[in-house]
Amino acid sequence: MRNFWKDKVVLITGSTRGIGLELAKQLLRKDAVVIFHSYKSNLPEELVINQAFIHNRALFVRADVRSGAEVNQMIELVLKKFSRLDVLINNAGISSVGLIEEINDYTMRSVIDTNLYGPLLVTRASIPALKKSKGSICMISSLSAHYGIPNYITYSIAKSALIPLQQGLSIELNKFGINVSAIILGFTENDKQKYALNASGEEVLIPIRNKTIQISQTNAARKIIKAIQNKKRIIYTGFSGIIYSVMVKFTPSLVRIIQQRTFEKKNLINSND
Repeated sequence: MRNFWKDKVVLITGSTRGIGLELAKQLLRKDAVVIFHSYKSNLPEELVINQAFIHNRALFVRADVRSGAEVNQMIELVLKKFSRLDVLINNAGISSVGLIEEINDYTMRSVIDTNLYGPLLVTRASIPALKKSKGSICMISSLSAHYGIPNYITYSIAKSALIPLQQGLSIELNKFGINVSAIILGFTENDKQKYALNASGEEVLIPIRNKTIQISQTNAARKIIKAIQNKKRIIYTGFSGIIYSVMVKFTPSLVRIIQQRTFEKKNLINSND
């Protein structure tokens, strides 16, 4: 069977940790050429990554996805190095936690710009190269796109906007043979240390999720890779994610009750700290 990913040039934004890093490692094992990207983080020292650089099958670029100039430079570097781009995975993102009335301008803009404006800029810059390769674009969204989550509303807004972006782009680019997909991540395993911006714009640790309801990063990455390969448009990862999406569609009042009680419970705990 032909290896779909062999020699495919794949750009993954936000790929030095979390699901982005796991995607990169799995694709390297499938003989893809991977462009690692980060704004601030360093690339970890791992054998599969080191071997890829030794054999000229990887590139690491730093760029602020909120900057059109830096994004354009990043794509130019990729094309200068590998002469093509086959797959773009818009994974870079940042979360925020806090009540809307308390969140400052910096936090709001950082979350909206990174999670929405960033994918818009990177996608726009990548389209000419993807037209030539008849490649693929993948937006990494979230269950919060379906229902605004209290304390995470800014993040929910940004992630929800990726759905119409996928829908519109898939029509605009269909005649060029470019597939556009959106991955709705279910409750996915976090890194041991994952940060979000608080209302004041400071980085704070996010609590570890309940392991009984989450999908591992390994399995989530496998599903994303399979979805791109099979040219799927909308994919949910994790059983809990599928159940939640069904509830939002058919029993929205129940989802509201659950969200309300969870929100009130968290606020009660915080008020007693």
